[in-house]
Amino acid sequence: MNDIVTAQNVLAEMELADHPVAAALLERDRIKTILMAAADAYDDLIATKQFCR
Repeated sequence: MNDIVTAQNVLAEMELADHPVAAALLERDRIKTILMAAADAYDDLIATKQFCR
């Protein structure tokens, strides 16, 4: 998720902000999908029973 936050700055520093693919990396729909998947994965991790106690 840090990549989502820093992507715009990194692209600018590498002088790639105007690259045709750069806009796709920052699309809100894509970011929302990634964040939802991360939230689901976190929920699955928390719901997993502990192996050792």
